[in-house]
Amino acid sequence: MWMVRAGRGGFLAQDFEDRGVVSVGFGELGDLTKIKNSSELVALYQKLNPDQKAGKVRSSAERLARFRFELQKYDCKGRA
Repeated sequence: MWMVRAGRGGFLAQDFEDRGVVSVGFGELGDLTKIKNSSELVALYQKLNPDQKAGKVRSSAERLARFRFELQKYDCKGRA
């Protein structure tokens, strides 16, 4: 089960629905479809966040990896 929030107060909900997308707020990482595996994502996240502790890097990167590699089309339907 996935819960995807569309910004504070859902201000992006209509845009997500109109475009048929969901998004995460890590724009500095760029297009996640170019990332081939979790290791690449961890390395990129670390490169862009060199001052973060290793545990924080791994935790954040692993959440993004789940979004990138596990979330499938039609997993998110409608609004709660």
